[in-house]
Amino acid sequence: TGSSNTPPTAVATGTPTVGATPLTVSFSSLGSFDPDAQPISTTWAFGDGGTSTAANPSHTYTAAGVYSAVLTVAETTAPFASQTATVVITVGSSPPLASISTPANGTTYKVGDVIPYSGSATVNGVPVDPSQLSWELRTHHNQHIHYDTLASGAGGSLTIVEHGDDFYLELCLTATVAGNLTDVQCVNLYPQKTDITVTSTPIGLNIVYQDEGIDLVTPAIIHPTVGASQTIIAPPIQQFRTFTGWSDGVTTGSHQFTVGTTPVTFVAQSTNLPPPAAPGVSLGTPPNGRPATFASG
Repeated sequence: TGSSNTPPTAVATGTPTVGATPLTVSFSSLGSFDPDAQPISTTWAFGDGGTSTAANPSHTYTAAGVYSAVLTVAETTAPFASQTATVVITVGSSPPLASISTPANGTTYKVGDVIPYSGSATVNGVPVDPSQLSWELRTHHNQHIHYDTLASGAGGSLTIVEHGDDFYLELCLTATVAGNLTDVQCVNLYPQKTDITVTSTPIGLNIVYQDEGIDLVTPAIIHPTVGASQTIIAPPIQQFRTFTGWSDGVTTGSHQFTVGTTPVTFVAQSTNLPPPAAPGVSLGTPPNGRPATFASG
């Protein structure tokens, strides 16, 4: 049986790929190879009539335009298989440089804050029209990202909404100019958090952190964002103990609170007495065989 041949792999890069006229580009075929270890040759066609057989040539483009520089990698022994790779070069245009003025990278926020944003861009020092600026808000939540388009132009404002404990925001500005050349700049915004201690008497009881869907075992510390509305829930009975109220006076097991800037401790209080029976509810069958009930009214 004859052996099969695998064509070579062509890898082409160029630096820079965009720039004003004249533009000198350094090309590279680094990474090109033949899987069968056959010797290979490299040939470049720069798209403007120029060619080269060097592996890593330089070429100067003297006229504005968009060029496809094609690298051909060929086996120099039978069966002479070849493969190509292309680098697109844009000459006569310069990419924009975007800049976010506000907010600063690392700015912190609270739920409900209104954060103004502004930015600009230039091409070779000339301001870019605001209509060529677009904004995007990326909400990093747990292990995924939500993408939201904001108003385009030189600036605007965004309102911080509750999105759970584990999230931060990335605000990005994109400047786009002729030739579909772009520049993207981003800043990260982080939540201002407050430590909330959730415990119980005795410790070791379970508390539901409803907004995060977490079962806490006391004592526990949660880290919600300032301004968020959160709910913790103490089960009515657990470990043969009856919930009687929270340390701040709330008597219902479900305790909603708004996160402030000062650390707070919530204690779920309980007793080892059984809960009071509701009127008309059977307490069991006594020795005389007659169910005991509480009369209503």
